[in-house]
Amino acid sequence: MSQSQVQPAQDVSLDQTQNPATRKPRHRQWGAAVFLLLVSIAGLIGGRLGHLYPLFDVFAQFGMQFIALAVGCSLAMFLVRYKAIFGIGLTIALLAAYGAWPQVVSAKLQQPPYPLAAGEKVLRVAHFNTYKNNFDFAAIVAEVLRLDADVVSLVEMSDEKKRSVLTTLKAKYPFTYDCKGVFFCELAVISKYPIIETDANANWAGAPHIRATLGGAMAGVTVVAVHTTRFPHSRWQLLQVKELGKKLETISGELVIMGDFNATPFSRITASMEQGANVVRLTELPTWPSFIQLPQLAIDHIFASKGFRVVGNQQIGNSAGSDHYPILMTLALKREP
Repeated sequence: MSQSQVQPAQDVSLDQTQNPATRKPRHRQWGAAVFLLLVSIAGLIGGRLGHLYPLFDVFAQFGMQFIALAVGCSLAMFLVRYKAIFGIGLTIALLAAYGAWPQVVSAKLQQPPYPLAAGEKVLRVAHFNTYKNNFDFAAIVAEVLRLDADVVSLVEMSDEKKRSVLTTLKAKYPFTYDCKGVFFCELAVISKYPIIETDANANWAGAPHIRATLGGAMAGVTVVAVHTTRFPHSRWQLLQVKELGKKLETISGELVIMGDFNATPFSRITASMEQGANVVRLTELPTWPSFIQLPQLAIDHIFASKGFRVVGNQQIGNSAGSDHYPILMTLALKREP
């Protein structure tokens, strides 16, 4: 064979064996990254569909998680390799930061003085789902005292827990309504201000709740403690909130609604509460679960009528043995001289 016949074959071989470092890198893990991105988008769409079909509202409870996944996977698309791994890792980091957020802003409880306008008085309010299987009554008492709110709503309060906790708190909170004698009512409102009128409904079409109208310096202010049902009873949960909204719409004066709504700010449930009772949701900090120290779901909320002004940022307390963190707000209300 002549030299001219061998030369072309040698040229082809050299082209095929060039240094791998000079080759254009290939994008990898497209499939997994795109799939996760589509999952996040589908979850966000599902949450919006909850405003049309109650059963889809379960997706709205994980709105923040779907947003974190969408951001993580979207940024991962710009990488050449390890798209899915980076997307998942960034999602975990974002959710860890979300869970750390309430811990950071609550590291030190806000204290007076507060920025008050002329004629305003402070109303410090707190809500705490104490957890039905939490028998550390001393820890609950200690945390309520540490928060030092003027009015506190407590849910998942068994009769035994009411007797122990409320009796111990009597010196600091002399005014108490615990819906004694109302079937299936595991709620309580304790107050530094007089309670002049009360009402309770646990077994009805609306959400289980108790109402306490205050007197003294906060005369005319009504505080409502609420605990709704949760998924998979989404239709009933929505009905509960709508019926409660209708009932509270008839109440005159300023209104504070606090409770475990088992619904996040993305949910139709919280939106319906605002619309039905003509109040504003003031909270968005995640409060559940407490066991991992990085809560992921903002399901405990404080709503208030528009006569109130926020003078202290929302904060969470210590879990005190509960699966929820308590949530705290400092409000101001203008009072007549």
